Amino acid sequence: MEFTQIDNLLNNSISVKLVRANNSPVIIGFLYNEFKAVQRSVISGIELESKLRDFIESNEEATAEPDDLESRAKRYLDTWADHGFLRKFPNDNGETQYELTTETEKTLQWVENLDKKDFIGTESRFKDIFN
Repeated sequence: MEFTQIDNLLNNSISVKLVRANNSPVIIGFLYNEFKAVQRSVISGIELESKLRDFIESNEEATAEPDDLESRAKRYLDTWADHGFLRKFPNDNGETQYELTTETEKTLQWVENLDKKDFIGTESRFKDIFN
């Protein structure tokens, strides 16, 4: 891999943008909990906005006006869709739906794998410890 390839990848990759985002723990944690933890691929816009509004409200010390929280949640979801973290599309009834992009799915999987503990065990090590 050449320098220009790596530079282009690091500057244009949605996964890298997600990990580098100022509030990446919030974004990654929220998206993981709403999509991966409950094994959902598509969530209605109304439901996701409501869950994000509740998430924002529960994680802020200062209380904000409910209308402000609603507009912030909608703005965040729109921003995340604009950045390529989510795919926003209408369903058959014209209602907004959200799903994770492939890049975000890979990023969530990568972050999840970072937390897994490697198990290294062999019979000989066990016997040494046991003896």
